[in-house]
Amino acid sequence: MNRNLNLSLLFFIAVIACCCLIPPTAATTELHIVKYANDHTTVIKETTVTWQWMRDNLPVFGDGTTHYYHQGPVFVDNATNAAYQEELRWNPAEDTNVQEKDYGAVKGTNLKDLCNLVGGMSSEEEVTLKASDGLIKNFAYRNVYEYTSRQGPMVITWSRDGTTPDTGYDEAMKLIFFADTSVNPWGIHAFGNYDWHESADSQYWYYYYQGSNNRFPTTTGLAVKYISDVIIYSTTPASEVQPPAAAFSATPMTGAVPLTVQFTDMSTNSPTSWAWDFSNDGSVDSTQKDPSYTFITAGTYTVKLTSANSYGNTSEIKNGYIRVSAPSGTAPAAAFSATPRSGTAPLTVRFTDSSTGTDITSRAWDFDNDGVSDSDDKNPRFTYTVAGTYPVKLTVSNAYGTSSEVKNQYIRVTGSQSTEVSRIQTAVQQPPPVTTTPAAVSSPVQQTTVKKTQKTVMTSPTAVPETPAESPGPDAVVIAGTLVVCGLATVLVRKYRDSKR
Repeated sequence: MNRNLNLSLLFFIAVIACCCLIPPTAATTELHIVKYANDHTTVIKETTVTWQWMRDNLPVFGDGTTHYYHQGPVFVDNATNAAYQEELRWNPAEDTNVQEKDYGAVKGTNLKDLCNLVGGMSSEEEVTLKASDGLIKNFAYRNVYEYTSRQGPMVITWSRDGTTPDTGYDEAMKLIFFADTSVNPWGIHAFGNYDWHESADSQYWYYYYQGSNNRFPTTTGLAVKYISDVIIYSTTPASEVQPPAAAFSATPMTGAVPLTVQFTDMSTNSPTSWAWDFSNDGSVDSTQKDPSYTFITAGTYTVKLTSANSYGNTSEIKNGYIRVSAPSGTAPAAAFSATPRSGTAPLTVRFTDSSTGTDITSRAWDFDNDGVSDSDDKNPRFTYTVAGTYPVKLTVSNAYGTSSEVKNQYIRVTGSQSTEVSRIQTAVQQPPPVTTTPAAVSSPVQQTTVKKTQKTVMTSPTAVPETPAESPGPDAVVIAGTLVVCGLATVLVRKYRDSKR
């Protein structure tokens, strides 16, 4: 008797000890998300994110006020009609055992967005949600990516009624379906049993069992809690899950500054992105597939290419691959000439570039040195239409530098002969200015007539002013000036007429 009692006591103590060693299941604070190839072993891509990262970097579902519900089993029986009994248990009216399954004002992240972190799913693939207590649930592509409003998005929740996994949400991370309000009589966001019947294939339906054969549909069993892993089992063959093998070539590999090199990606396994480092200094110089790059400093350069795809990345480094020598040419020395350099307007001048230097690549002519380029031709022509004296500037450039030459007062343009004669004729035909005698002289105004053709002066004095001989009066100055102008005009007019004969 005592022996049996002692054995029972020892067994009880052992059970208590085991229970103490097994820690209670607690809320999860991070998710391991992985996508496998079709062998369920080869990792295509994986990542781990915390609930805080999910909150800060992905769209948040839920407003922290709206409550969401699932539906529990509907316990009805109809022994005479099994089909009708099944319909009653699915409860299309969604009016039984719903309000009792309030999951609170939850917030979380769409499962679809989490799957996309590792490349997403294709239509024939499944996703598995694994809980830290060992529970596993599988879901089809269409329920994750093509859900109806009756089903709603599948949300991995990390907040309930203002609490988080760190502050009291002890069922996090938990899957809750954010269904609409269209069916139930209360207008609440309830994910009913018949919602799932209409949204999912039969192998994904969930039942609560009483005995081995008596089953009741329910969506509360889909609300997986303590989720720790999101697993996508891809149909991609494991043999195709390979990162690129980076490789490249370049031409030319040697030359003088400035040396432009064309690089060509030769990576295998279908890369989708590239990072070129043309001096292997840790900085990415190009992300193009086949870039060109100009080396402007002499030296020997090591080149690195990193190519990547969804399965990873690899790099190739070629040491001392590009050799750039110092320039072998000479800087330009601007020089030019022009002909003719003088004449009457309009004057067309031909300019000739006589600059020296290796492979001059650009020219800028400024025919009046006003800072504006008038031509980039090598040997241009320019017509001056306005009289004046013009400076000219030429600037030339090549790979080794820039040079300018300015020639001041280089082009002289005068007005045409016909223009000058016309101007003088106009001046001659204007009447001379009228002058008056000083107020101190009482004699009437002396009238003066100038006969331009005879270059003589005719006067009709009535009274001679008393003007000192050594100081001629204003009239004498006017008469003398008029004679000079008339004489000059006559000479120029005669020259003009003789030139026309």
